[in-house]
Amino acid sequence: DCQTVTEATKRGLITTSPFQPPPLPEKVPSYQWLTTIFCRDVLSRLNEVKASLTSTYGRILKGGSTKKVLPPG
Repeated sequence: DCQTVTEATKRGLITTSPFQPPPLPEKVPSYQWLTTIFCRDVLSRLNEVKASLTSTYGRILKGGSTKKVLPPG
């Protein structure tokens, strides 16, 4: 606790070093800027997402066309 450290310092058992003041906080970007960057990121990946969806949809259609539906019974 603080009292123990203070007493030990007074007796010369430990030495303390001065601390520098903390740095000033960084400016946080505004929500408008973050939203803009997010939208640009999504738009930059749009073609890749479309291609992936088209490929998956094509595989589903291909798989469905090779299966025959049998009448019940």
